[in-house]
Amino acid sequence: MMEATQHPVLGKLPAEWVAEPLVDCCSYVQRGKAPAYVEESDIFALNQKAIRWGRIEEGHLKFHDPDVKIAERHFIKPGDVVVNSTGDITIGRAYLFHEVQRRIFADSHVTIVRTVSSKLRPEFLVNLLATNEYQDLVYSLVTGSTGQLELNKTNLEALPTARLKSWAKTTSKLSPRSLSLRFAKASLSTGLCAKAPAPKSK
Repeated sequence: MMEATQHPVLGKLPAEWVAEPLVDCCSYVQRGKAPAYVEESDIFALNQKAIRWGRIEEGHLKFHDPDVKIAERHFIKPGDVVVNSTGDITIGRAYLFHEVQRRIFADSHVTIVRTVSSKLRPEFLVNLLATNEYQDLVYSLVTGSTGQLELNKTNLEALPTARLKSWAKTTSKLSPRSLSLRFAKASLSTGLCAKAPAPKSK
């Protein structure tokens, strides 16, 4: 029978879980690129105002000049999790692109996180980031002062995450949201809340 383990940040982990830094569960973690704005275009720039929990606010998307080349790595792919990485209020907010129906890239205030799904399901990650416990943790990693807060790439990559040792045994019975809420509430509250400041209201 497997025994629970103790993680220095996450606290007590259930026996069926393993802890890893986010970067070890990803194939790509990178900030986007500053757009060149135009009145109309077939290429869209995703900014932090557009990213909401569970949706994208279409009205906040910006048009990018197609004559200004953007490297393909900055364009969003299905399965990407985008994370707001600057701003007092929006920082840490995340959204999962289940599908991508247009040419759209992340601007320089947004980080694209592309997980290795066999290690960390993107559905699990975005729901984990939405929990109060993980929002507290994200805010503890923020640098800068009021008006200039930033979640830099290095700190985001070091974010401690936890995953099931075998997704196949459990995911057929519980949704990623149920799994993430169960893990965060059961295993993180004692390990995190005393170390991190409360997040500002979203």
